[in-house]
Amino acid sequence: MEKEITQELLFAYGRAIAQGKKYRDTLLRDYQALDSYTGKFLRSQILHACTDYSIIRQLRTIPYVKIKEEQNGRNYSFLQIETDNFYMTTSYVRRFTMVPRHAHFRCVRAMSNQPFLFHELEEQRPKGKPYLILIHGLVEKKREGEVIYEELFGGIGMPCGDAPIHWNEFLPLTDYIDFASNIPEETVYELDPGFLKLKKNFMGDDDNNDSA
Repeated sequence: MEKEITQELLFAYGRAIAQGKKYRDTLLRDYQALDSYTGKFLRSQILHACTDYSIIRQLRTIPYVKIKEEQNGRNYSFLQIETDNFYMTTSYVRRFTMVPRHAHFRCVRAMSNQPFLFHELEEQRPKGKPYLILIHGLVEKKREGEVIYEELFGGIGMPCGDAPIHWNEFLPLTDYIDFASNIPEETVYELDPGFLKLKKNFMGDDDNNDSA
C-alpha cells in the first residue's frame, strides 16, 4: 500500500489532522456552549468536519489529487480523495486502527481489495483502483473526570471483506502528525474565509451566539 501513496501526501495528511484539531480548538474557545453536557457530544462531529476541511485545504494545491463530495443516498455525503493510484474516503473513529462503522458504499468498494482463495472467483472482483480509508481521531487522557491531555491519532487502511470489513493493510500516520503538530502555524484561523463558513454552519451567525 505504501507504494501507492507519495511522501508528499503522507505529510499533507499529517498536517491536515494536526490543523483540524487547531480549528476545533478555536471553535471550542469561541463557543462556551460546547462545554455543556450536551455540547460535548458534538465535539467528535466538529473535529471530523474541521479535519475534512483541513484535508481539502492541504490537498487542493497538489496537482495529481482530485477532491469531491460524493452522495450515499439522499441524506448522507462523504469526502472522496482520488489519485491515479487509489480512491480514499475519510472517517472519524474512537480508537486507533478501529474499522469505521458499517456502510454499504464501503463494503462495495472494499471488494476490490479482497483476496480470493480460488482463481475463478477473481473474475467477480470489481475492477478499478484500490480503495483506502483515512481514519483519524483523538484520545482524551483524564484525571478525576477532567481532561488533562489530548492525543491525536491517524492512519490509512486498506479494507477488505464484507459486513464487517477489516484491514488488509494499515499504515500509521503517527510520525507525520507529530511532525506537523510541532511546526509553528502562522495561519490566523479566525480570518480564514472557509473556516468562518464552517463556524457559521455549526453555530450560526456570531451575533446570535453568546460566547462571552
